[in-house]
Order: sequence, then structure tokens, then C-alpha cells
Amino acid sequence: MSVLVRSPAPPDQHQAIEIAGPRHHTVVAYDGRRAADVALDVATSHVATVGGRLTVAVVAETERPSRCCNLQTVNWNREIREFAARDIVKARARVDPRIDAEFLIVETDGDPVGTLAGLARSVEADLVVVPCDGGRIWHLAGRDLATRLRRAGVAGVLEPR
Repeated sequence: MSVLVRSPAPPDQHQAIEIAGPRHHTVVAYDGRRAADVALDVATSHVATVGGRLTVAVVAETERPSRCCNLQTVNWNREIREFAARDIVKARARVDPRIDAEFLIVETDGDPVGTLAGLARSVEADLVVVPCDGGRIWHLAGRDLATRLRRAGVAGVLEPR
């Protein structure tokens, strides 16, 4: 099960750029590390060039509360969400405010690749940009993130080096 948590833009930021022609949508997986910064910069540059919308997604691996360890799970999930919120703040600071951008914390409880692929499908993304080493998502996914996204049916996956 996946839960999508929207992170609202600060007031007076992120005005939409008017574009003509077909609407493009780029999703970038972000986790605050240097490789994710490169992926975000490439995605931002792409959107600035071709127009369209940018969705910055921070994948947060949360756990389902259980009967015996509910308090520990609640505390763990709170920490994970706080880390993700810090990543959103960092990403927001890197994106030109003139770009039509949305910043999301995408929670998953076991399938980060499926969750990211589902997000890409739901926003009809033309392109998904991922960090070259997969970042935290790669550790959650257990292998090459770009390859796993392609196998999950995501057509345009870019892994900048």
C-alpha cells in the first residue's frame, strides 16, 4: 500500500511557466545526496528546456504499525518523515522558482520501485530521472533502480552520471 503526501510550496514560490504545445511531465527521485542533486539538476534543466511540469519525489520507507511494537513503529515512521521533509526543503532550494514544480513525500511500506513507478504512471511522466547509484531507494529496492523501473514498465528512465 502506498500513501502520497503532498508537500505544499511556500507562499509566492513556484509560479507556473506558460508553455505551448504538448505537456511534458518529468519525475525525479530525490534523497538529498550529491548523486540526487545531479539528477535534480538534470531534471530541472530538462524541464526548463522542453517545458512542462517537474515532480520531485522523496521516497520514504515507512512501516506498518503492529500490535506489539506500535510505539516503536510510530517513532520510526516519524523520523523517516522528518528526514524526507529535510530532503524536500533541500530540493526546493535547488529548483528555479519559475519552474512548475511539485514536491512530494511518497511513502511506501515495502515496494519502493513499484511506488515510484506508480507515481510516474499516475502523473503520466514522459521521463523519470534517478540518481546514478540509486541512492536510498536503491538500498530499499535491492538492485539497480533504473533497470527495475524499466522492468516495472516505466518507459523513459534517465540515470545521469
